[in-house]
Amino acid sequence: MNMIKIYLYAPTKKVLLPTVAETEAGVFVEGEPLHIFDHLQVDLWKGEIFKALNREMLTVKTPEGQLEPGSQLLKKKLCCLQCTKVLATSQFIPPDLATTACGLPLK
Repeated sequence: MNMIKIYLYAPTKKVLLPTVAETEAGVFVEGEPLHIFDHLQVDLWKGEIFKALNREMLTVKTPEGQLEPGSQLLKKKLCCLQCTKVLATSQFIPPDLATTACGLPLK
């Protein structure tokens, strides 16, 4: 069995494809890498979806403590997604040199 998740993030018009794994306890969790594409890069994100559907699901150790509902990975990356639009359109920062507030390079 395999599972994928696809998020469409409207404020920055991004397609997000996190890697999904199953814990030893049978819970599905998201992890790295998190692929982020502009919504217009259809061939790129469509190809990544096809790869995800055809690879074997990863099994990871069950984390200690209680797993919270929702996407913990997206909560961590959300500030980067919100900063991307502002920084990439700034006239003072060339898009190829810009980074998000978290220090990640913009692609």
